[in-house]
Amino acid sequence: MIRKTTDDCYQLNPDKERELILSCQQGVQSAFEPVVLAYQNRILAFCITMLGGQKQEGEDATQEVFIKAFRGLPGFDLKVLFYTWLYRIAVNVCIDRKRKKFSQFFLRESDLGGKSMADFPAASETPEKMFANQDISERIRLAIGRLPVKLKSAFILLQQEGFSYQEISVTLGIAVGTVRSRVARAREILRKELSDLREPN
Repeated sequence: MIRKTTDDCYQLNPDKERELILSCQQGVQSAFEPVVLAYQNRILAFCITMLGGQKQEGEDATQEVFIKAFRGLPGFDLKVLFYTWLYRIAVNVCIDRKRKKFSQFFLRESDLGGKSMADFPAASETPEKMFANQDISERIRLAIGRLPVKLKSAFILLQQEGFSYQEISVTLGIAVGTVRSRVARAREILRKELSDLREPN
């Protein structure tokens, strides 16, 4: 069901997406393929991040997400935003896999005083800088890995997936205020654990 594609910008307009989903609900299985192509790269990146950077585990999780989505389409309410419904499935799949394997969580990018790992200096000048930056990246990943699962989910959806607080609220089934609280708490924890990495004022 999951096909590799180099088209990272494959998109469906809302009307076409609705049409395809309705066709799936009416038993046209082939209508689901364009939906998979539209979302598979983002869901794959999300799952890999949630599952500690493990590519194979992320691919397996992505496969599971789309299988569950396909099976759940008959009961899908077209009044609901499809991508928030799909991401809720992805969150639950990843949490279930983490619970089963107690796998460690890593995040490619994190918020630390408004910075991501990409904002750190390039490590190409000297071996000393290379090892120093590798150590910084690893520390950030490990710090995020120690966040409680509920904080991680909200944090990733905001920082990596670019969801709004409202979209995260719908995806996770929690109030917007709770989303804000979880993100703020995650940032607070990271700032404390990584305080020595922040530039002095």
